[in-house]
Amino acid sequence: MGSLLTDASITKFPEVGAYQQFIYPIKKVSKLECRTQYRDTLTENCKQDLPIVRDAYFSNYENKKWYKEIITTLRGATYTNQRDNGSGAHPGIDIATARGTPVYSIADGEVYSVWRNSAYGNVIKIKHWYKNEVIYSIYAHLDEILVTEWQKITQWSLIWKVGNTGRVFWQLGGYHLNFEIQRDNKWRPAYFFKDCKDLEKGEVYIINNGLCRAELAKNSYDPIRLIENNFSEKSLVINETLVVSSDKNLIPETVLPTINDEEKNTEQTTAEWQEIQFNASNIALKDLLSQNKLFILKPKSNKIKVWEKAEIIIKIENKNLQESSTKILPKPITILSSNNSIKPDIASIQILPNGIQKISLSAQNKGKSVIIITLENQKIFSTEITIE
Repeated sequence: MGSLLTDASITKFPEVGAYQQFIYPIKKVSKLECRTQYRDTLTENCKQDLPIVRDAYFSNYENKKWYKEIITTLRGATYTNQRDNGSGAHPGIDIATARGTPVYSIADGEVYSVWRNSAYGNVIKIKHWYKNEVIYSIYAHLDEILVTEWQKITQWSLIWKVGNTGRVFWQLGGYHLNFEIQRDNKWRPAYFFKDCKDLEKGEVYIINNGLCRAELAKNSYDPIRLIENNFSEKSLVINETLVVSSDKNLIPETVLPTINDEEKNTEQTTAEWQEIQFNASNIALKDLLSQNKLFILKPKSNKIKVWEKAEIIIKIENKNLQESSTKILPKPITILSSNNSIKPDIASIQILPNGIQKISLSAQNKGKSVIIITLENQKIFSTEITIE
């Protein structure tokens, strides 16, 4: 980020997470049957609150028709299936609604760029200060823009309206908001895949085939997870999927990782390889694991100090030859932290160079954090780390 962190204009804004919290960019959306009408002509019966993926608990919403009709495409999904989070490389979330639906700034900030191109159509990029990092919220396919570059804005400012400019898909005119959170300011808007070897295959092909996911993870955040985690005061694990909440009433019965009394006072001081036994449902993944063994090396110690690092290593090797070679997984391995006490440097893994991938865990704050590793949305490994 370099000089961005000392940018005088950005330091005037309150830090998100200090006394400010991210909000969703749309308050109310149109119901499906009313979506062909212009927003200003809609009756109240045609409007509904934006369905929120509370606690970033995606699997709880998979079969809810009312939700899928609005949040049509998830980050990391494909254009083909839209819900297959983890299989594609879609850079943001799509919120479908009527043309002219008001869109709001998710936090105080400064308009970094007002732009138009063939893919995003009318697009606005706003910079914000978040946990010692400058990040950018992106709002694309806009119909009407109400702000100018370098304009300072406040949270809840009405600054644009939903449209279908640029490259859009699907029925009912394709009116929707493409909402992203980017980590760099190099492009207007950022083209996540510019350093990917598959760039020449085209953005749509990349997204539909789940290519360039490493570049996507490096250059962006999942908007839903970022907004939901910002509200967090405690971390919970639900059905082996990491979610975060500050309100128990918002989520179903929870299951917290448990440690018995002997484990509580025993520090792990030696590294230990753990072979992962996993029944895959994906045919390609099942075939890969039938020929190879998957191992995870735990951190050498389950206690580290603030600003120190721990390391987890994932290894895959041939069952017969016991040798490692570069492996490309048909489904990504995801690495999740139960709270902000510790931060993995990699969010997901799909390529293991020479069969090995190291994950660095940076201790941010004192406390305890559970690291969870999942494959096909199933937990395959977890470990608790205490930050002193």
